[in-house]
Amino acid sequence: MYWVYTSLIYTDAPPHVGHLYELSVANALCECIKNWHSVKLAAGADDHGAKIQNLSKNKNINPTKVSNLNSNKILAMCSKYKINVKDWISTSYPRHTKLVASKIKQINAANAISKLDYCGWYSPQLDCYRGSDHVQFSKNLLYCANNAPVEWTEERGAFINFSRAKPKLLAIHRASLVAIPYINVNSAFRIINSTEDVCITRDKTTSYGIKLITQNLKLVLWVWIDAILAYINANRRNKVHIIGKDITKFHLTHYVALSLLLSTKLPKAILQHVYINTLKTKVSKSLKNQPSGASFRTCALYYYLCTRSFRNDIELNESGLAAAFAKLTNNMGNLAKRIIKLRTLNRLKLRQLTISEWIIVLYVKRLTTTLGHLVKSFKLNETNSTILDGTAKINSAISNYKLWHNARAGHKLFVYAFAAKRHIHWLKFAIGGNAESMILNINSANTKYVPFPKLA
Repeated sequence: MYWVYTSLIYTDAPPHVGHLYELSVANALCECIKNWHSVKLAAGADDHGAKIQNLSKNKNINPTKVSNLNSNKILAMCSKYKINVKDWISTSYPRHTKLVASKIKQINAANAISKLDYCGWYSPQLDCYRGSDHVQFSKNLLYCANNAPVEWTEERGAFINFSRAKPKLLAIHRASLVAIPYINVNSAFRIINSTEDVCITRDKTTSYGIKLITQNLKLVLWVWIDAILAYINANRRNKVHIIGKDITKFHLTHYVALSLLLSTKLPKAILQHVYINTLKTKVSKSLKNQPSGASFRTCALYYYLCTRSFRNDIELNESGLAAAFAKLTNNMGNLAKRIIKLRTLNRLKLRQLTISEWIIVLYVKRLTTTLGHLVKSFKLNETNSTILDGTAKINSAISNYKLWHNARAGHKLFVYAFAAKRHIHWLKFAIGGNAESMILNINSANTKYVPFPKLA
């Protein structure tokens, strides 16, 4: 059994297209893995922290109402785009709070928690402390780290001794026990080498979260540790995490170190995806630059998001989306309509296969193995390209053979229809229910069927 996890969505604001991108990729990966293994998708909401507390104070409403409202919007988005979430995680659920209490007790029993007075530069936007080497004095007379304001904070807190896990973390990544195909190896080792003891509680910055009593201190659990502990489940293996590149540090260090402390299975892979940009700027809640999803067709947007490369940031605009969807329509859509039209002119009749026809059948069988390797390497973009290249070859073969006036047309059509339907089935991860609909309409030779809608 495989488990695909997305990062928990912070519920201080409604979800945007960046969250949809991560959920779409995760759902598409599940659909691909499903051809070879059992798989389930786990997603959820991070309902605690200073941002939600401050927002609820400003609006004079209960923080739970804020998080519940935005959680419902996330679930509505999943429903609209047919994202099949099997396990919904919420950091405010009793199931989660009980689990966290048990894990903190286990960590404390391992003598890994200590209490210290702490001071440093705290970033409210990132909800974490930043090192002095990252802090600069900005033009608008503010102390900032990575363009986010920071403030000097002093508090007493509980620390987990992560620095002693550094040799094990380095050994794990040297042995490639956790696959990181889209993370630069040198960057990963730099991040791990900078691992230090982490304050897992907050005293001054927030009072909204899981209450923690340890080392005779009554504190609030840090929101990042709260979220990471939600992933650590002793009964789940083959966990694949899909995360944004801005939170890679927490998964390479805190998550793996906590897994070691709690003696649970390490994740199988950590997939770092890129940013969604609009006008060359990252889509962000704080910048409020989210493009309206209403301007894009649901099926086209889902296909576009889950078939992009993890190497470069994605510039989301109507022209790029239309070009990608046009390639799909001209390739697979035209092939489906062509075979439907030919089926009305010829009756399918299988005869003895010639050498050229055996080559097509063997190509289709070999393609199953090729796609399996691509999926195991988590290459959705290459999987999509390989399938579309295959359908282009079938289209070309039909044109070259001139099926519409040939004595063996019924036989040839049988072979080409078989190959086409296999390709359509494999692309289900990106086109969803359209795949089954196309296969059914090819079988019934429905000439009125339109595989894909036209984009306005």
